[in-house]
Amino acid sequence: MSIISKTPTIKKIFIGVLSLFLTVFAGQNATAGPVTDLFVFGDSLSENGNLQALDAAGLIPGGPFPPRFSNGPIAAEILAGQIGLTLAPSFLSVSDPNTDTVANNYAFAGGRARNVVGVPGLAPQIGTAISQAAGGILSSDALYLIFIGGNDIADALTDGFSVITDAVTAILTGVTDLQNAGATNILVVNGPDVGDTPRVRSFGPSAVAGADFLVGQFNNLLATGLSGIPGVTMFDALGFTQNYINSGAAAADGITNFTDPCSAITAYLCTDNSFFYADEFHVTAPVQAAFGRALILAASVPEPAPLALLGLGLLGLGLMRRRKA
Repeated sequence: MSIISKTPTIKKIFIGVLSLFLTVFAGQNATAGPVTDLFVFGDSLSENGNLQALDAAGLIPGGPFPPRFSNGPIAAEILAGQIGLTLAPSFLSVSDPNTDTVANNYAFAGGRARNVVGVPGLAPQIGTAISQAAGGILSSDALYLIFIGGNDIADALTDGFSVITDAVTAILTGVTDLQNAGATNILVVNGPDVGDTPRVRSFGPSAVAGADFLVGQFNNLLATGLSGIPGVTMFDALGFTQNYINSGAAAADGITNFTDPCSAITAYLCTDNSFFYADEFHVTAPVQAAFGRALILAASVPEPAPLALLGLGLLGLGLMRRRKA
């Protein structure tokens, strides 16, 4: 559904953001240890150069492609930076044998959770990461981020509900494959608010309603499938987006346009961060930054959740007291 932002107050922003963080921590895996590495699997929301590298190698038509599908650092880059890492496209290690960058981002724009013809989806992304690990054993000290499903949900609008069940099954299989290879700390992001994107809204209310239904079903099935699996945390992307807008946090970040795309061509060309959407399907840098900060908290990088909440609570109390004074 389309979300309308109202004028924020300090108290409203604090309560909304605190609620958002509490939702994130409610799913926190309490047994996860310190994170020293990061591996990313997903689609254009996490892509930062794999598609461009494929194009440069002459392996995919349709280029040239931008280095990322936003107008600034993406959420996964924000998360990697907090760990002290650079998010490096995995395909660079294949296409450029002279690179000295350690690959850790296997996400491809256009990627699906399920296997379809085209760019690598979730299974080949995870398979490549495992094949590149020494002895096929993944680090138990790394965080493994799975953020995929938006393209599957969009496909389901025309291809039917079986796409949703196939996508969720593929994600659950991916989690199993990672754990069988040694992963012990996996962060899975659920379906984003596809129905609120300019692309879907351009098709009218019935398309928006259909997308909202499919996102809900995708997220419910994913939550059920992941429930009780040790070492796995699910991050609520849909809830984050709605809270970020409705709490006034987005407005506080300078965002005033929540409906129109900044660029009609590509997100990379957007130069105005007052837009929520950089293009018809992807968000701008301020949204990515806020999402990245939320992922940092969800993964407890680097400080424990109780300390982060304590600091947030004290900050909020101080702000509200100052406003009343």
